[in-house]
Amino acid sequence: MKNIICKIFLISVFVLFALGGCDGKNVSPNGDGGEPEPEEENPIPVLATMSPGSCVAHMPAFEMTVEGSDFVDGANVVFRGEEMDTTFVSSSRLTCMIEPEDTLLSAAGEIGTYDREVGSAQAANALVKVRNPSPGGGDSNTLDFAICDNYTFSGQKEIDWNDKRCEHLRLVFVEPGGKISVLYQRYDQREFLGYYNLIYLRQSNDRGESWEEPLQVTRHLPNAPTGPQFLVDNGGIMHCGHWREGGRVFYHQSRDNGLHWDKPVALPPSTDLPLSCCGTKFHMAVDPAGVLHVLLQDTEIESYTGNILHARSDDGGTHWWTTSLSRRFYGSEPFIVCDGEERVYAAWRDRKELRANTEWNIGFRRSYDGGGTWEDQQIVSNESQFNYNKDIRMAVNPVNHHVYLLYLYKNDPFIDRYRIFFRKSTDNGITWSPHRALTKAGTHSGLGKIIVDAAGNINVFFIQGGYVCNRRSTDGGATWTEQTLLPYSQPGGTSSYDIGCDESGNMIVMIMCENIQFQNDIWEQTAYFYRSVPCVRD
Repeated sequence: MKNIICKIFLISVFVLFALGGCDGKNVSPNGDGGEPEPEEENPIPVLATMSPGSCVAHMPAFEMTVEGSDFVDGANVVFRGEEMDTTFVSSSRLTCMIEPEDTLLSAAGEIGTYDREVGSAQAANALVKVRNPSPGGGDSNTLDFAICDNYTFSGQKEIDWNDKRCEHLRLVFVEPGGKISVLYQRYDQREFLGYYNLIYLRQSNDRGESWEEPLQVTRHLPNAPTGPQFLVDNGGIMHCGHWREGGRVFYHQSRDNGLHWDKPVALPPSTDLPLSCCGTKFHMAVDPAGVLHVLLQDTEIESYTGNILHARSDDGGTHWWTTSLSRRFYGSEPFIVCDGEERVYAAWRDRKELRANTEWNIGFRRSYDGGGTWEDQQIVSNESQFNYNKDIRMAVNPVNHHVYLLYLYKNDPFIDRYRIFFRKSTDNGITWSPHRALTKAGTHSGLGKIIVDAAGNINVFFIQGGYVCNRRSTDGGATWTEQTLLPYSQPGGTSSYDIGCDESGNMIVMIMCENIQFQNDIWEQTAYFYRSVPCVRD
């Protein structure tokens, strides 16, 4: 009996112990019966600064850096309500990429006006914050990121060229990495030899803050070289062309950053196609494969006849192949561009009839095999009673390969007022959009230039009333910003200018201005440099 009572007692004690002490709620991971440690909650982050703090709408992709405190691994930058793909650098720094579509102005917040010295740009705020993940976490405070519809340019900066004797700016070229190359020509006086045009090259490796010493591209020649063209291909080879008195166009290149140049080669080299016009114009292009394309005019002024020639070289200018392109009376002002997919587009000013003081159309031809063969010529100018077109420019959109045409046009033979017009083709030049005027009626514009950045934005510059002006489109020319002016203290004195664009979409503008006084019987000019800067709202 005692054994039965002991067994019952032991069983009861075991059951009570199991029910009271082994319910699983008070056992620690180490089996010591302690309480589990609660999961730590993430803090709310604090956003202090961001860089950059503004941009122009639809700029090429760029990296944004935000700094603050209490960032955790897994935190995201929230830009305009969207979580960006974010890289965690430290508890005080995050980075993310901002794509062109993220900075479209139409989707930004309240629109305000950003005032500058001359003109104004529309700007809008976009909210930026940092979001820490759960548990805990949450959103930081917000900062305003300004998005402007057009560029803001730095103040006027004079460039010391060491010599101001009748300089003429010809071309600005911005290489990958931001290196700026400027080609210009000036008179050089030699005792007993008279005056000679010399072509020089100057470069800046710090985005225009300082400039290297000028490099002489051409030598002293009795038939002075002028009207140079300048290109740098993907391999870093510099290509230069110029024409000399007598109508010959010459080409040469440099493989050591402009220190040394090959002996110039006359174009076209064949004797059966002589260039005969005094004042020959030409234009150069190079495709990604390094194939050179030169479009030349060969005209007889007295007979009002002429031709447009295409010269092509795929071995660095050693051998050239020429093709006649124009099929009408008189071709001039040639312009040629490549789209990177073996398509080449050529346009020129084409006389409507075989007589003096007649109207001018715009002739156009395209090639689908890198300039080997060409489609039939078409006329792409305005269709009106009077047709006067000049200063033809073209550009190809690197994103969708649309072709853009810019030119000066007037429809009154008795009033010398030209307006900037624009057309585009979305099918490789087969059909074209209606003509669109970018300047107002009754105004006179000149020296139009067009450039398309890496995101496909169209930038048009021109001179009006002595000022360099620009307009911009982020949607292929459907809509345009208002006309803005570069800050400039000497209206009416611009003699030449050119523009460039780097891979980040920043614009470079160089202007040559005529001085008021003479010195040594040579007209002097001063060079000014402008660079687009981030827009900042007050």
